[in-house]
Amino acid sequence: MINRVLIFSIALFIFDGELFSQEKARRIQLSDIAGNRYDLERLLEKGPVLLDFWATWCNPCKEYFPHLERMHNKYEDNGLSIIGINEDGPRNKRKIRSFLRSLNISFPILIDETAEVMSDYGVYSLPTWFLIAKDGSIIKIHKGYIRGDEILLENEIRSLLFDSDDS
Repeated sequence: MINRVLIFSIALFIFDGELFSQEKARRIQLSDIAGNRYDLERLLEKGPVLLDFWATWCNPCKEYFPHLERMHNKYEDNGLSIIGINEDGPRNKRKIRSFLRSLNISFPILIDETAEVMSDYGVYSLPTWFLIAKDGSIIKIHKGYIRGDEILLENEIRSLLFDSDDS
């Protein structure tokens, strides 16, 4: 019996992004590093959104950010919005700017100064991303990063952009 519970718990941990998908995304209203306000509902009017929770101290975040930038440039004209949500805190804006400049990141980075959005989305490890369909349903949740995850993410994005009925 204990083995079954353990196996179920492990499966739940590994596949929670799929088990809890189709839940509606919670409202987000945050400002970027320059003070411009962003609203998730408005972004979804244009198409699907990839929300990426990250921090400058997160080594896996540093490793895959160039892949996000490439996907931003490749799919922005197809309606995809990639939005980074930084969890460094309000005192680290200089560090965030330097990080973004060093990697030539051009997609919007929002500052979750109170970690309220991180909490609302149940994010407890970085990086974590949420792929959200135009109707606001969460299609996929992914935690962590290992090489090759960007391929899986791009496949999910392509499927959402090009295989859906509302594109």
